[in-house]
Amino acid sequence: MAWINNTFNENIAEQDIYVYKVGNYIDKIFKSPIQNYEYEDECQPSLTISSEFYDNKYYIDNGYHSYGQEWKFKKYKFGILAIRNCTFKDYHNVFKKISEQNGVKYIINDNKQFCPYNNSYNVCKFIIPKSTKYYVNNFNEYVSENIKLIKKII
Repeated sequence: MAWINNTFNENIAEQDIYVYKVGNYIDKIFKSPIQNYEYEDECQPSLTISSEFYDNKYYIDNGYHSYGQEWKFKKYKFGILAIRNCTFKDYHNVFKKISEQNGVKYIINDNKQFCPYNNSYNVCKFIIPKSTKYYVNNFNEYVSENIKLIKKII
């Protein structure tokens, strides 16, 4: 997941924030598909978040990336679909056609989004702990300096 936004506003979590990540979950260990971080049921080591600014947008690569509560997930025989501001039915047929493009985010009119992942992945619930520095973009995607695995949900 790439974090992109027009603004770069630092936040401090006033309480635990529940978020989701997509990746591999085997033997109580979650492994992210892009950075290959391994997560267990304890807080991860803190990361320093840094951004780049180009093309009039901010980009963050370093940090713990996650989806906020607005995102919904569903597992199909061909993979997991993450959606925001749309229904699973709306994009079911589109997803079939592009499911080989793993982890690519698609932005549709009216700020509707979907992001397909292959069928070997799972969805896990995490928390961004209270007092953690984080950033959230217009798509309700988070990047935080710390995160903790809670449980597998799909």
